[in-house]
Parts: sequence; structure tokens; C-alpha cells
Amino acid sequence: MKLVVIIPAFNEEKTIATVINSVPKKIAGIKKIEVLVVDDGSTDKTADLAKLSGAKILKHLTNQGLGKSFLDGINAALALGADILVNIDADNQFKAYEIPKIIKPIQKNQAEVVIGSRFANKKTYRMPFMKRIGNWFFALSISALIQQKFSDVTCGFRAYTREAALHINVSDSFSYTLETLIDLKLKGFKILEIPISATQREWGESKVAKSLIFYGLKSVLIVARQIRDKKSIQIFGGLGIISLLIGIASFVF
Repeated sequence: MKLVVIIPAFNEEKTIATVINSVPKKIAGIKKIEVLVVDDGSTDKTADLAKLSGAKILKHLTNQGLGKSFLDGINAALALGADILVNIDADNQFKAYEIPKIIKPIQKNQAEVVIGSRFANKKTYRMPFMKRIGNWFFALSISALIQQKFSDVTCGFRAYTREAALHINVSDSFSYTLETLIDLKLKGFKILEIPISATQREWGESKVAKSLIFYGLKSVLIVARQIRDKKSIQIFGGLGIISLLIGIASFVF
């Protein structure tokens, strides 16, 4: 069985080597482990340091965003013959040494998608208040939509079976964490949330979204579109929920 670890990265020269070197060299039940860094048009030494650390490099000539890097990484990992795919951020907030933990439910046939929850370890991770409220809002909305409870729907540390990865279809790469979760659940894939360790990033700034207001409103539109496209409006009692989502998002963000 082959594992490919995908690390989207943009100007992460301070942490990329640490993340790559933290990926376990051996995992029970895994015959081959490869690390794939998707360098999203970095202007620093991210790609060079990743290559020196032994990773394969997929390079964007210009910055195309985290969602596009995720999708390109998934497709490249599938082309490399991955049986299990793990996506993890390049800023070292998530701990690559926990990869065996996040793939274990897949190896035991307990899940086809495993997502990490940052809120299980409050001693090591303190999300800013407004971001935490926003995440709570989306977790509540998406949990209702797909009828499964989640505490952290924006965490990028996730594992996928090959079959699940082949069915990823993201129409808007901006909020891929939300859309992939909804899409794969409604396609019948078994998803499990497990606690993970997380710390605040020590260098640079978050690449997810520079504007919380823009991110929040854009994400609401994505959730609303999923409701429409998947014909799941009845879960919320009609179009009124869309207005509710927009209203709450305007308040939260």
C-alpha cells in the first residue's frame, strides 16, 4: 500500500523542511511513503528546501491559491499511484508525526475520509475568537446539511482513500475544505473526525484568506449552492435557511 503526503505551500521556507522531515519514514501497513509539495508560486526558497528534504515538487509558475494547490496535489498523488492520500499544511501548525493516527481508521476500514479536529486539544491550540465563532457556525450548518456532527470543518489535515479522492469534485477551490466534506458525504463516503494536535503558526500569515469577511460570505454562498445542487433544501426547511446563513454570517464576520 502506497501513501502520498500532499503539502501545499506558498512562501513557507521557515517551516517546510520541518514538516517534511516530520513525516514518518515507516508506517505499519504502508510499503511506500512519498511526500509531494505543491509549490504555489513561492518567491522564497520553499521549493529548493523541499527538494533538499527529499520531497517531490509540483510547481505553479504563479500563485493560484490553496484550493487549486490542493486539487492539483490530489490529482498528482493519484497519478503517482497513491492508495491513501494525506493533505497537511506547510506551516507546521499540524504535526506530520500524527499521520499514522489520521490514516489508521482508513487502514482499519472504519472510514474512507478522516478529518482532523483542532478543538480537542485546547491546551496547545487557541484559535482567535472570531475565527472560532465562524468555524462553529460552519460546523453547525454543515453538520445539519449532511446529518453528521463535526466540530472542525475547515481543518486542512485530512486523509482520503484512493476511491474517495477520485470522487473529489470541487467547483470553487476557494473553500475546498467545506465543499469536499459536503460533496463526499452526500456521495456516500464514510467520514470520521478525530482529534489532532495543533499550534499557532510561528512564521508569516495564514494563506487561507486575508479577509475574514470575504471568506465568510464566500463560504456561505458555497454552502447555499451545495444545498441547491444536492437537492437537500428540505433538511433546512426551504430557501429560508439560505437567508438565515447569510444573516448569521454577516453578524459573525
